[in-house]
Amino acid sequence: MTRYRFDLLDIKEILVSEGVEHWRVEKIKASIINTNLLLKPIIVEMRRKFVIDGHHRLKALALLGASKAPVILADYDSDIDDVGRWIYVADPGCLRCDEFVRLVNELGSLVKRGSDVSRVGVGGESFSLNVDRLDFYIALKYIDAPLSKVPQGLFKESAYRCYLIPPKLTPNDLYILLSRGLTLPPRSTLHRTYLKEAVIPYPIKRLVKR
Repeated sequence: MTRYRFDLLDIKEILVSEGVEHWRVEKIKASIINTNLLLKPIIVEMRRKFVIDGHHRLKALALLGASKAPVILADYDSDIDDVGRWIYVADPGCLRCDEFVRLVNELGSLVKRGSDVSRVGVGGESFSLNVDRLDFYIALKYIDAPLSKVPQGLFKESAYRCYLIPPKLTPNDLYILLSRGLTLPPRSTLHRTYLKEAVIPYPIKRLVKR
């Protein structure tokens, strides 16, 4: 049987490393209200207490008035296989290739140059941008465009006419961002860890202050 480092943490103790998509928060909140349970705990880095997986669940709990959150404490050295990433893709029905190119140019103008590589695909052709990866992710927060996200493991270049593959982050990058008081765009990381398999239903009434 797998053992987890389960704990209840004050929500104010938990640091967020990414933003949230509000429609996703509302969907999770409705599910919690319907079942009166949070089915999956939030995965939190055990030293700095920042969210590795579960930003949307944490926000939903906060909106429901919870003062505490059920969490699994994770050690990057032993529990996390990979930080992972999402790939940005353009839906042809929402964004033409020329509009996508303008978006990439706008992004390029906002990002400092560096030794990291972001790959861009347009209409069967691809090219690379040399960027500072932390600056790249921060700049993404200021780009307003109808881009979808595909998990790294499911992405195939041949399936998309326009795509943007961001540079890969490291655990140390997350520590640096937190030390600067910065957050990533929603769903920037896609951690691979066995901890995501944990289902530990927890009654919402035990998390809300009376």
